[in-house]
Amino acid sequence: MLQIAVCEDGTAVEEYLKARTGVYVKSGICAMENGELLPDEEREYDILLIKHTQKGKGAKVSVRIKKELLEELIRHAGDDRLPREKETVLVRAGGSYYRIDPERIYYAENMGRKVVLHLKNSQIAYYAKMRETEELLGDGFFRCHRGYLVNLAAVESYEAGSILLKNGETILMAKSKYNAFSAAYARFPGRNKRMR
Repeated sequence: MLQIAVCEDGTAVEEYLKARTGVYVKSGICAMENGELLPDEEREYDILLIKHTQKGKGAKVSVRIKKELLEELIRHAGDDRLPREKETVLVRAGGSYYRIDPERIYYAENMGRKVVLHLKNSQIAYYAKMRETEELLGDGFFRCHRGYLVNLAAVESYEAGSILLKNGETILMAKSKYNAFSAAYARFPGRNKRMR
């Protein structure tokens, strides 16, 4: 259970925290002087909310978090249950830079010295090798043919020689890649995911 202390206006903040988190938090009202807890308030708190007021100026709120709690939060930053910042890829095409969410890419196609990224309503062509694009896009994409790299989440169905995508397009699959593709698709957790 978190130990939270609120200096000034504690009851309102306590109710707000309980309503927002949906869990009970044990809180206390503390007294401070010159930014430090008064001697009779030297209890251990995980989070300390402090409202500072200066003469003639508005209130400022600062938060002090116990070092051990902060380390715990940092340690769990990679936990899948916590929301993550959306990962994007940056490509340069025609003198402009584009930041693209890989989840929006249906497939990548090799066309000469360029790679064409096929999205729902657009295509972006840029100079690159397919191997570089494969490394850039990472897991969730499968090299089904020397000329195609498919987003496994975009696959509607497949058979030896071809893959039908959720947008209705069909791309080639090398017959030699069929078994490896079947295994990768069976392991892929997002195969029932809707494409954006």
